Amino acid sequence: MQDILGTSLDKIIADLIGFIPNLIAAIIIFLLSLYLSRLTTRMLQPALNRRQVDPEVKVLILLVARWSVMIFGTVWALSQV
Repeated sequence: MQDILGTSLDKIIADLIGFIPNLIAAIIIFLLSLYLSRLTTRMLQPALNRRQVDPEVKVLILLVARWSVMIFGTVWALSQV
C-alpha cells in the first residue's frame, strides 16, 4: 500500500514540476499581451487624431484593437497550459 502511495506521490510531483515551465510561459505571454494591447492603443490614438476620425468611431477602433490583442494573447497563453 505504501509503495503505491509513494509511486503516485512521485508521479504527481513529477507532473507538477513538468507543468511549472508551461505555467510560467503562459503567465509571461498573458502579461505581454496586456502590455501590447496598451501599446497598440497608445500608438493608434495619435494616428486616429491626425486623421480626424469621429470620436465615437475612434473609441470603437481603439477598443476593438485592444480587445483583439488581449483575446489573441489570452488564447495563446491558455494553449501553453
